[in-house]
Amino acid sequence: ATVALGALPARYVRVHDIVSAGDRVGAWSVSVRGPAPYTEGATARSSGDETPTFTPGNAIDGNLATRWSATYIAEPWIAIDLGQERPSTRWASCGRLAAASSYRIERSDDGVNWTTIHTATGLEPEPDEGDRVDTVTFDPVTTQHLRVYVTGKLNSPYLSIREITVPAP
Repeated sequence: ATVALGALPARYVRVHDIVSAGDRVGAWSVSVRGPAPYTEGATARSSGDETPTFTPGNAIDGNLATRWSATYIAEPWIAIDLGQERPSTRWASCGRLAAASSYRIERSDDGVNWTTIHTATGLEPEPDEGDRVDTVTFDPVTTQHLRVYVTGKLNSPYLSIREITVPAP
């Protein structure tokens, strides 16, 4: 049986054994989940894709086995339309954003005019040249559109993002 408790702020969850009709009831599996991220059901577009296989939708599909890969331009970007205005204070990405030495996160009301809400500079590649996870916290904003705009690359022309998450608060 699934029990939905609604939104309850908690740090720990405890399951007690229950007696029903004289028999003990066991729990084989217990999962505690927060709200779905805003990127679930969102759409994405980009400055360009390396191939038709590595499209921007791959960066928000919840699957780390897929990715968006940018064309080899100097300043690629990927934009996410959350579908409606959402309050946000965090952004997380996983992938070869490690090829970026600097980037900015921007917000927009219309998906055309952008305002910078976070800037990352002086970034170094992962030592094993693997994926880097960037988790960014910024001042609270309410927006429908978010974009990561790469302003500098390291020695590699490649830039891929396996997953972007905009968590619900």
